[in-house]
Amino acid sequence: MSLCLGRTSTLQDYDIAVEYPELPDDPGLRPWRLLYQYWTEYSKIVGRVYELLFSARALCDSAAERSRKAQKLEEEIKDWRTTMARFEPGDAYHAFFFGWMIPGADLSYYLLLTLVYRALPPTQPPETPSGLSLLCVESARRALQLHQHVMLTFRAKDTYVMKGYVDWTILQCPFVPFLVIFCHTISSGDLDDLKLLEEVATSLQAAGSLSEGAERLYRLCMVFYQVAKVYVDAKRQEVENTNTTSEYQPIAYPGEQFDSYLNALGLGPSLAPSMLRGHADIGNNDGVEAIPELFDVEMAQSLEDWYLGNRHMMGLLESDF
Repeated sequence: MSLCLGRTSTLQDYDIAVEYPELPDDPGLRPWRLLYQYWTEYSKIVGRVYELLFSARALCDSAAERSRKAQKLEEEIKDWRTTMARFEPGDAYHAFFFGWMIPGADLSYYLLLTLVYRALPPTQPPETPSGLSLLCVESARRALQLHQHVMLTFRAKDTYVMKGYVDWTILQCPFVPFLVIFCHTISSGDLDDLKLLEEVATSLQAAGSLSEGAERLYRLCMVFYQVAKVYVDAKRQEVENTNTTSEYQPIAYPGEQFDSYLNALGLGPSLAPSMLRGHADIGNNDGVEAIPELFDVEMAQSLEDWYLGNRHMMGLLESDF
């Protein structure tokens, strides 16, 4: 909840001294108790992600320190997934519930990786047109593809399992991978990713009858898909106009009408080191020495804007629009 709401948890891990309950001998209960422990460990990692990457103190870190912390969290998340991969329901009571819990764990894995990779400082030259790291984009894309697989698998089989997946996985922190691919799409014009946004938004429509939150999420994702489509179409039109318009004739770019709104939500292109070159040309050589510090400040502001934008999207799920 602290990660979704953007504020520190009321009860910190270091204030919790109680041990895990002993594993029961009953083979029908034992898998459920193990799963409880695994997800508690996941929640601890989520808390550290907020504390080390997105809290007020973390946003004051240098880019190098943020990278170091992100790499450590990446290792913890991968260790958690390795543990989850060994999980076997066995003779668990109501074992059919594990049908969505296992793929839901994979989705949660990629979702959290996406958030950690989003905090990585951009490279020079940038790895992607959006300035996001390639790892961030690939993790987000994989998360959305997994979501599509789960929706197609369970949509026609078991609405009860589908509702569990939507309520306990998708609605817990739904926007990170979708917004990353959205940002990447409007920067790169990637038609495959645009199609993925459409498919994900459309798939949520089927879950709208099961959950009010899913219905709101569907409407919100569809709006973002439509914005991305207009943006991509406008950029393609700009390229066509460039090839047919005189260099002295101004080129109309309809996508510019969205720029201020996207930047206000922190959803514009990520800050890249190349954007700071102009600072070195101002004044004397002292400007060159100031670049790393200036970059740290602007990178932190860009990251905070993006995170606040994601929280704003979460808030829209609680209101009618």
